[in-house]
Amino acid sequence: NYMCYANSVIYAKAGGKGRASSLAIVGITVALFIFGPTLASYVPRCMAGCLLLHVGIDLFLEGVYDSYGNYDYLEYGGIWLITLVMVLFGMSAALIAGAVAALSTYFVQSVTYQHPIKGIISAETLRSSAWNRRLEAEAILQSRTTGRRKILVVQLQGHLFFGNVALVSDNIKATLRSKRGTDEEPLVVILDFTLVHGMDSSAAQGIARLKDAMHKQFRINLAVWVSGCAEGFPCEYNLTGELSDHGATKGLVSSPETAPWDDSHGAREDTTGLFQTPRMSGVSHECEVSLKTAVLSASIPSNHVCDSLDSALIFAEDVLIALEDPTLLDDDIEDIAQNSNIVLSCNGANLNEEQGRALQYLAKLCPGSSHIVQSCNGASLNEEQGRALQYLAKLCPGSSHEDLGKLFLLFEREQYSKGAIIWRQGSRSDCLKLLVVGTLVAVLEDEESMKEEIIPGSMLGELGLVTMTDRLSTVKCTSENVVLYSMSRSKWDLLVKDDPRLARFIDLIVVRYLEHRVQHVSNRIFETRCLPV
Repeated sequence: NYMCYANSVIYAKAGGKGRASSLAIVGITVALFIFGPTLASYVPRCMAGCLLLHVGIDLFLEGVYDSYGNYDYLEYGGIWLITLVMVLFGMSAALIAGAVAALSTYFVQSVTYQHPIKGIISAETLRSSAWNRRLEAEAILQSRTTGRRKILVVQLQGHLFFGNVALVSDNIKATLRSKRGTDEEPLVVILDFTLVHGMDSSAAQGIARLKDAMHKQFRINLAVWVSGCAEGFPCEYNLTGELSDHGATKGLVSSPETAPWDDSHGAREDTTGLFQTPRMSGVSHECEVSLKTAVLSASIPSNHVCDSLDSALIFAEDVLIALEDPTLLDDDIEDIAQNSNIVLSCNGANLNEEQGRALQYLAKLCPGSSHIVQSCNGASLNEEQGRALQYLAKLCPGSSHEDLGKLFLLFEREQYSKGAIIWRQGSRSDCLKLLVVGTLVAVLEDEESMKEEIIPGSMLGELGLVTMTDRLSTVKCTSENVVLYSMSRSKWDLLVKDDPRLARFIDLIVVRYLEHRVQHVSNRIFETRCLPV
């Protein structure tokens, strides 16, 4: 045993790898077996003792010293038990002690560890960060036949090891079996590992086998795996690579009834898939390929790995929307102009491209408007203004063409450069702003690691303006060029006094933002009181 271990250590520390190195070791071992006795007569006897001492010290450091902190107290106590028994009673007794320690550890872990499944729920009450979608897309997601109800979320927790991974697999299969053939049968399954602290290789391989079972036995069209962090799953096994699809058609269910995104448009085998990068809030406007085109080429993967539950839910929502109408995922302003009733006028004033985009964003923030406006009281609006108005309309339910025009006239254009501070935490709330061009980031000064990206089409500062509270975070510019449209407190106060009905739209924007944060999917990861009532 010592000789085999010594050979392995020398091989590893000498940088041995590949077939040539292995064959060289075999040749040297054969030569020593033949000529070793002759050569041993020329080696001092103390050399053998030195080698055994070196191997013993190396074994102790690797097995006892280096492993400290990598195991819990029970497992580390088992290592010391094996070490002491080996020293006092020899190798055979140590093997028995190792078996007893392993069985005892398994028994205690099975009794004391929490159940590996925290919950299995439908995503019907969950909300992602992509909350300001088109009305048609929201209608699809809220439908009981095509919406979030078709997404099944499985949240795992604690430690996954060889003793409980079978329980995980059996419970998930039982749930899928019970929903088969019902109106609750899922199209998408999300498995969330955010609360999993550790996973041994046996558990990781069991999860990989579960992936195949879900696709083959239960005809799950899409499985989304949430690692919980950017570094991947909490195990040494390459689970991320095992669960990812490297081709668009890999693992897809071929049955037309169970594969609604089956290839009917000549998809290529080497395509990387429509949603290989989740349509996150800060990524969607940077996509190089039209989402609509990718969906029509049948390039949705059957497996996808995300690092957060939020990005996984966005991904799943995009798939459900794509199955009904992939054009709803295309945020290209030219497509919007071609498919919308757009008028360009605003109180007789000619608006430039930037103002048009601002107006479109404003319209998008006010859902329920009669149509997307590219005109405001007779004045021609450019692309930027039209986009701003669209966002405003999506944020303001029930707003009309005249309402949006009046609101838009209360905004003034502001421009900033990269690194500029829009406002600081604790400062007075004297305005609200609509982001039209560029990106911002909101940070907490006491904890800079807590930050949130703000993308075009977002409104910020509305809570402080309405409730008259100081700024809750510091907002900075992260783009080279940032354009904001701002409503001052004086104009807000005048609006509340002269037109309370119109001011109500801003109040509703505040409510919608707060509703989004309360019902955000991240609130379901840990125990909170943020539940829909």
